[in-house]
Amino acid sequence: MKKGVCVWGTGKVGTAFAQRLAEYGYHIIAGADIDFESESRFAAYFKCGLASDMPQPISCNLLVCSLPDAVMRLSDLNERFNSLFSVNRVIHTSGSLSADSLKLNNVTDILSIHPLISMPTMKAALSRFQDAYFAVEGKKPEWGIKLMKKLDLKAFIIRRSQKMLYHTAAVLAGNLVSAPIIAAFQSAEAAGISEDDFILRFRPLMQSVLDNLANEGTQNILSGPVKRKDINLLEQQIEALNEAELPDESKLYDFLSKYLQIKAGLL
Repeated sequence: MKKGVCVWGTGKVGTAFAQRLAEYGYHIIAGADIDFESESRFAAYFKCGLASDMPQPISCNLLVCSLPDAVMRLSDLNERFNSLFSVNRVIHTSGSLSADSLKLNNVTDILSIHPLISMPTMKAALSRFQDAYFAVEGKKPEWGIKLMKKLDLKAFIIRRSQKMLYHTAAVLAGNLVSAPIIAAFQSAEAAGISEDDFILRFRPLMQSVLDNLANEGTQNILSGPVKRKDINLLEQQIEALNEAELPDESKLYDFLSKYLQIKAGLL
């Protein structure tokens, strides 16, 4: 008999999680979302019920809670949960909130299972989900690790006390690393390089940094003017950004180059 799964929050992560579960034999019963359009899309995609049309509370074996952190902090969340679902095992996908921050009555097991992957669009979420490592946190993380193995996904355990620093690392490595990439494009565009050409020509450079990380570790990832201790060139490039009327990019360049200089022992 297939295990029934409900999804609470039918956005990118909830849909990608549901797809993986469905591919491995789980039955998607329904998805619930405050956004009816998103809920309807989810129901059509999985050919399952519309939670808003089903008798509630909906009984299932597992609930995947993929609500935004701000919603998960709402004082009436437990009341909403009890009106929607009847379930004993819950997974939430927040990277920053601990498992026990989700206060739900009558739930015996709650885990946080967070995918370490960038999912800016639904297409990216559905295609990249299986490539992620998953951070599992909670009082009984073993069943989360077991579930991930069933789904042929890579997982590791993180302690509650480590959760915020773990997620800070994830934001730095994923979300905030976008800042210097966007700034690099602004500088390239000022040099007459189109976005398509920037992606084509600069992507191998960016990929080589990740390859250096994989092959050499963080100690030997650095190259370029900071590695060569060419402080004069760094100052010239900050001036060039200012002359190109790119003050935000100039400030970012100055901050990041000084950070690297400190790490390299130059300051």
